Amino acid sequence: MSALRKSIWTAAIGAALLSQAPAVLASSLTNFSVQYYGIANQQGQAGNNGSVAETPDFYDILAGVPGPTGLSNNYVTSTLGANGLPVFNPSYTTVSGQVAALSSASLLGSTNQINWWDPASNGGNANSTYFGTGTLSLSSTATAMSVPGYTGDAAYFAADILTGYFNLATAGNVQFSVGADDSAFVYVDGTLVDSIGGLNADAPANTNTIALAAGNHTVQIFYVDRETPGGNLTFSEVSGAGLVTPTISATSTVPEPSTIALFGVGVLALYGFSRRARISKI
Repeated sequence: MSALRKSIWTAAIGAALLSQAPAVLASSLTNFSVQYYGIANQQGQAGNNGSVAETPDFYDILAGVPGPTGLSNNYVTSTLGANGLPVFNPSYTTVSGQVAALSSASLLGSTNQINWWDPASNGGNANSTYFGTGTLSLSSTATAMSVPGYTGDAAYFAADILTGYFNLATAGNVQFSVGADDSAFVYVDGTLVDSIGGLNADAPANTNTIALAAGNHTVQIFYVDRETPGGNLTFSEVSGAGLVTPTISATSTVPEPSTIALFGVGVLALYGFSRRARISKI
């Protein structure tokens, strides 16, 4: 996001947050395993001289190709697709600004699954490359997101799948705070709990409370940076009255055989999905 956009956005988000109840964020880091992918920045790799077309659905401000900025909180459907990928919702609505629909280049055929996390080597997105795995710690402070071996997004836009695990000793309500520049889709046990669709500034906001059963649970974040310069991701647990604050780990906790039946109870319920309005990039 450009410096001008950032200064305008900062003023706007500051005013909006004054009307929101303060959130108490957990102090501990959340730890995730990461699958790293990169979407080729065609303009950046060509020197931003306008000699090539940019990758569909991605934008390079430095090459004079900015994208439409805005937020959609139902840009994807409520569950992952057959390939374990977010499914684009053609009937999405816009909370603020302008949000463009995805082109066919970003979708796995008629399944509407978004293919940014499915590299060309696997028959997926022609401009996506797999860069390996790692671990990453997130917190209420924004984390810069880039492809391993690169700084920023001059060559590749970061597209990552982050997976974390936690265990609840008893059933309880859980809440997260999430922000992304540009997009992130968050799932708990395969069900959508947060959708930040479009091109956005990293403006953390709380998800609804999520009612979960006792046992093991999985959090997945599908993150993507779609516009230069740079991308960020913010994620933390929210603590407060009536909430359980889990510790998220990059490795799965495997239950003892005697407790598998208890842990297999799964999700009791997920509250209706909605979010407070975010302030999009301007």
